[in-house]
Amino acid sequence: MAEKRTEGKKTEEQEVRQWHERIATAKKFLQSNSDYYEWEKFIRWFKGEYNIQAGNVTVPVINETFAFVDADVSLMSFKNPYIAVNPRLAGTKGGAAILEAWLNYTWRELDIKYETDLELIDGDLIGHGWHKTGYNVKAVGTDEQLKIEDESIYSMRASWRDVVFDVGSKKPPKDCRWMAHRIIKPIDDLKEEFPQLKMLSGIRHPYFTEKEYKDLDFKTDIVYGVLWEAWDAKNRKIHLIAEDFFKYLSSKPWPEHRDEFPFRILEFYRVPDEAYPLSPIGNFSDQIEEGAKLFAMALNHVKRWNRQAFMKKNTLSESEISKYKMGLDGAIIEHTSDNIQAHLRFADYGQLPPDIYVLLDRIAQQRNNISGQPEIERGGVTKTPTRTFGELKMIKAGARNRSDRRVNAYELHLAKIARDLLTELRSNFDVEQVAKIVKETPEGIIEVFTEGDPDLKVGFDPVSGTLKFNPSDIKGEYDVTIAAGSTLPLDRETRTLLLREVLELSAALPSPVPPFLQEIIVELLRGYDIPGLEESFIEQEEMVAKAQAGSEEAEEILKDKTFAEAEKRGAQAAQIDSQTRIKELEAVTSALNGKKKDEV
Repeated sequence: MAEKRTEGKKTEEQEVRQWHERIATAKKFLQSNSDYYEWEKFIRWFKGEYNIQAGNVTVPVINETFAFVDADVSLMSFKNPYIAVNPRLAGTKGGAAILEAWLNYTWRELDIKYETDLELIDGDLIGHGWHKTGYNVKAVGTDEQLKIEDESIYSMRASWRDVVFDVGSKKPPKDCRWMAHRIIKPIDDLKEEFPQLKMLSGIRHPYFTEKEYKDLDFKTDIVYGVLWEAWDAKNRKIHLIAEDFFKYLSSKPWPEHRDEFPFRILEFYRVPDEAYPLSPIGNFSDQIEEGAKLFAMALNHVKRWNRQAFMKKNTLSESEISKYKMGLDGAIIEHTSDNIQAHLRFADYGQLPPDIYVLLDRIAQQRNNISGQPEIERGGVTKTPTRTFGELKMIKAGARNRSDRRVNAYELHLAKIARDLLTELRSNFDVEQVAKIVKETPEGIIEVFTEGDPDLKVGFDPVSGTLKFNPSDIKGEYDVTIAAGSTLPLDRETRTLLLREVLELSAALPSPVPPFLQEIIVELLRGYDIPGLEESFIEQEEMVAKAQAGSEEAEEILKDKTFAEAEKRGAQAAQIDSQTRIKELEAVTSALNGKKKDEV
């Protein structure tokens, strides 16, 4: 029976076919991009597959691609970021404290750093990486008696091969009318989830062309089905379709809590009026390739012109020739010639032109200039008699200036992911779940933020161990940012400079050191690898606080005209304050000088 439709409206089959056409066009647009096959080549380079030949010799090459990417990822994503949540409105600090603890906990639990590290690799090799955040729910039963069987937040990398969008976009995902994400699953799993796909044949090579699959050394017995999740921004619909199937598997409204697509793009070098950014590796790929070829030529010359000797026949026996070839230490080689020197000489071949080594140096310099990553960033430069420590600092500072832009782009990417994550968390989890998660966080942030601040509505009961707050406490408006530099490694020199500045600032403030400065100092002290140093600092600050409390008590006693007791307590407090401050500064000074704990 023909599918009914009203005049002017497409049937369901027509709509699904149109989506297949849109996606096919977008895939062709992606693959027709002038850099597409270059991206594939860079991925092979990253794996060490250069296939450089010199003459009939296949030559191993120095993997400059891996060195660049590894150094870049290690620099920019050394550790998990710290996500900061700041309230926009007065009276919502408590909610901000909860959400901040919740976000950082969830980031660690979902291991989002692993996903964003992969996106950094994508960004370095092909110029962009995709991230997708959302909420999965598995429900069973009918609409009248629907039961949620499982629910979870996901925040993960999406392969650049699996994300497509309308070809009219110039700044994805911001100006996209629609976006689609390819999902590949074993066909048996799909048929179990969607019985209407029982006749779907599937394919054995979703990640390869037909020719590539035929050329593989192995064949798989697993058959895959391909789904597309299409996000329609114009009609605010989410469609799930399968390749070679012309009915919607599902079609549901766009989530009310989402104003944007669930996709975020990491990009470093945007090209005006073009959909895809530049690849950082692509900017100096010629230098990588030419350097590899020159190195191959040099190595081939060495291999080809190995030491070769001319010897008069019958001068040495076969056994003596064997001893000569083996080059054994202390071997005695017997000969029958009166003048062995006259009967044995070596072939004299020309030396490799020195210009090759000059070219190799120049190519390396060009590569470093273009990439903004000198050898020192990859651990390849050390202090030499001709290069001072000051020169190395200048080189490193210049590299950091070049990399700051990339670091900022990465931190902005993380901040957008964190905002998406917060949106999903607030929209899909209830207060009890939040309280349970936050209470289990190691930071103890709730207890800290709820002490003595009348602006906070959040309460923590230490007796029952329960967290008390209203749903409205987490429903306010908040800014989500990534603490600048929180993902970066901190070398000893920079750490020392920062510590000195913080200590100078704390010295100008009343004792004890304010809590936020204490946290900074403790974090900096941890980097000196002196066991117990940061704990000692905290204990001493607590003593200062108690001494200060003693001084305040003395003032109260003074008000009661008990002058002698007040004077005694005040003197004791001042003495403790002075002593602890001296001990504190001595500990820090010892740390800066690199002393061991027993010397502190």
